[in-house]
Amino acid sequence: MAFILPVSAVLLNLALYGYRYGTDPNTAQVLPFINSLLEPALYPNDAYVASFSAFPSFYPLVMAGLGRFVPLPALHLGLYLAGRALFFYGVWRLARRLFPASGTAVAAVFLAAVSPLASVFSPLGEDPLMKTSLYHTSLAAPILLLSLCLFLEERWLASFGLLAAGFCLHPLAAAHLAVLYLAASAFSLRRPWAL
Repeated sequence: MAFILPVSAVLLNLALYGYRYGTDPNTAQVLPFINSLLEPALYPNDAYVASFSAFPSFYPLVMAGLGRFVPLPALHLGLYLAGRALFFYGVWRLARRLFPASGTAVAAVFLAAVSPLASVFSPLGEDPLMKTSLYHTSLAAPILLLSLCLFLEERWLASFGLLAAGFCLHPLAAAHLAVLYLAASAFSLRRPWAL
């Protein structure tokens, strides 16, 4: 169930919302960074590419490093599918942790897979959680969700390790989760939290 359900959710999500490479505005803005790291001569004296040093994520560096071995379109698709599967696994695991009935976890994964809020848009106009293309939020979301699951299981080192990895990809989202951990630690009535 822990394998079949996330994979089924990925297939359902793809059938509903599809996948795009290079046409999504977020991906289109970061591909020049990745391509310039792979081939510096592509963008000589380009002001936008020169702004890469201010980009707040290691995502372009990681993608360029991996892109030396795997073509970028295939790399993006593979990581997108793996990230989606990990995200739905995280939803399943979190629901199993919070609710005793296994049907609740199945329903949670199904709702996450069909939700346009997770894939296409959000009610406040900001970006959706996962998008229909690979971007640093698409990779950070499953990592941070699994960090939360581990935190709730009191597996501190693994949780904070994933939080650190998520911070390298999406510092803002990871900082929000770190504040949540701090608040949970400060208000814990059971015992002092210790690593």
